[in-house]
Parts: sequence; C-alpha cells; structure tokens
Amino acid sequence: MTEICYDYQKTNRLGLIDTIWQALVHRLEIRKARANLYQMQQLDDRMLADIGISRDELTWAEYLPTTKNPTHELARCRNNRLRTQMISKNIRRA
Repeated sequence: MTEICYDYQKTNRLGLIDTIWQALVHRLEIRKARANLYQMQQLDDRMLADIGISRDELTWAEYLPTTKNPTHELARCRNNRLRTQMISKNIRRA
C-alpha cells in the first residue's frame, strides 16, 4: 500500500514539473513572438503589405494580453482576411 501512495506522489510531482516546464516554454515562445513583432514594426508599409499584414494590425497585436502569442493572432487575422477575399472573388465569378 505504501508503494502505491509513493508512486502516486511521484507521478504527481512529475506532472507538476511537466506543467511548470510547459508554462515556461510557452512564456518563452510569447517573448520571442513579441520580439518578432517589434522587428516587424521596423518594416515599411510596402514590406508589411507583401507579407499580408497592416500597420494597424501590428498595433492591435501589440496590445493583446501577454498570455496570447501575437504572431499567431496576426496569422489568424491574415488567414481570415484571405479566406474572405477568396469567397468574395468566387461570388463575383458566379
């Protein structure tokens, strides 16, 4: 019976360590994404348009909560915009 309790506690500790590790990795990813956001803000508007992002979207992403990855959110916005454009082109052709 003691062994079962010990294994259970060990499993819980490993789970806690894994959870903490994942939180740290996630936080580092967000820091890198925010650094990338800063680098994108240094680009001119033409270059931003080439990658499908507007300066307004960069400003919006800058003010996202610190728990969200701004580059993922920008990619999601861009993909939604492209999908909407494709739908409107298909409607015009029909």
